[in-house]
Amino acid sequence: AKEIAESLGSSKITNIVMLGFFNSISGLVSKEALQNAVRKRFPKFEKMNIGAMEAGYREGAAYV
Repeated sequence: AKEIAESLGSSKITNIVMLGFFNSISGLVSKEALQNAVRKRFPKFEKMNIGAMEAGYREGAAYV
């Protein structure tokens, strides 16, 4: 996750990568609900965080 976050520009978004990964394999909430939550929580860095969430989601989908 850290490598993915760093490739997107910052190791500070590792948690968002993991959030996307976890949600992808668990299906706890819809992808759209997660995107909306990330947008609402991080409006200044929306593009980077959505990208991180999507990257984690794709990684998780590879394991399902």
